[in-house]
Amino acid sequence: MVTAVQRAHTSALVGTWVFVLSDAVGFVALLSTMAALRSDSDAFASASPSLKVGLIATALLACVSASLIVASRTSKAVWPWLLLGVGASVGFCALQYWEYRDMLGSSFVLTSPAQEAFVVVTGYHLLHVAAGALALLWALARHMRNGTKAPVGPLSVYWHFVDALWLVIFGFFYLV
Repeated sequence: MVTAVQRAHTSALVGTWVFVLSDAVGFVALLSTMAALRSDSDAFASASPSLKVGLIATALLACVSASLIVASRTSKAVWPWLLLGVGASVGFCALQYWEYRDMLGSSFVLTSPAQEAFVVVTGYHLLHVAAGALALLWALARHMRNGTKAPVGPLSVYWHFVDALWLVIFGFFYLV
């Protein structure tokens, strides 16, 4: 017999997959537009984000996904892993801000199509990371308040999506 909790978890998981797949369309549109602009312009050479910063950002996002994998497999001590995920996602947001400031200066004035493309695509991704951090905080608060295991499955699907997107963005802007 299926319990109400199992039905709610299944519904949340299905809803997360629907969101992820529909949101992927937005990222595909952004990245394909940027690819088309990049092929038509030499101006993209002017924005060169730091590979070192990109690698650190990648490690932080991998840390979030890894913490959720561990949290999903543990029976009781979920909160340290959720807290680690929150910390790594906040670290990613701070690192992204630092990179914007380093690339654009303190005035944050965009001076080239390459900078505009970088800020639009990574900014859209940054919104997803910030939303994921809030979702992790919500799950952590829920877990701490009533002691029940947080719904890690839907969060894991979302974060793996955000990580996969970052790998594409990383390749597009940092490696090419």
